[in-house]
Amino acid sequence: MKSVIFDMDGVLILTEKMAYEGFAEVCRRHGHELSLRDYNDYFSGTRNEEAFEGFLKSKNADTYAVNQMADEFRAIKKKLLTSRLKEVIVLREGTKEMLERVKQAEYKTAIATSTIREFTEMIVDGLGLRKYFEKIITANDVSRGKPDPEVYLLAADLLGAEPGECVVVEDAQNGIKSAKNAGMACIAVRDNSFGERDLSLADYTIESFSEITPELIEELIAKGKAR
Repeated sequence: MKSVIFDMDGVLILTEKMAYEGFAEVCRRHGHELSLRDYNDYFSGTRNEEAFEGFLKSKNADTYAVNQMADEFRAIKKKLLTSRLKEVIVLREGTKEMLERVKQAEYKTAIATSTIREFTEMIVDGLGLRKYFEKIITANDVSRGKPDPEVYLLAADLLGAEPGECVVVEDAQNGIKSAKNAGMACIAVRDNSFGERDLSLADYTIESFSEITPELIEELIAKGKAR
């Protein structure tokens, strides 16, 4: 069953500014400055606890406060999503048109995100995205976060698809690694507004959703099967 699996944050929705500022605030509370490079290397596309742990280790800092820092970030995010969801989160341009195109071509679709289910549900329902997806897989559904392939392999399994039949759409280095570790083709969405990212592992890079067509999806799946 040919399928297209989407990361959420930074792909379907633009949340990087909110996420960076929230993570940076928590890091400052605990005596650390978070650079854009650190954000892209450790936080973008990664589950909160694993992100804080990786960041603290890179600073040779004690990791005893990882769970507390993750809880503090979730409290900041929950407050923003509850009170100002449509101010702090917007759809990437062309998102719904692209999803309509993919659905009309009869591909199965899923979201596979590092965001927890509570926040994912708020965003998906608040922005009217639920109807486009058969399955939604969140951080609560896996034991290991990206770049581990678990979230994408679970998505494929729930869709009834083999990894080689899946195309993933990602924006973050860790997410692209996760897709490739799962044996899937990967389209990277280029967005340098939050610093340069290494997208070199992706099979194809786009500048806008207008480039995602059934022809491109078929080409990437065919190339994957030929390897």
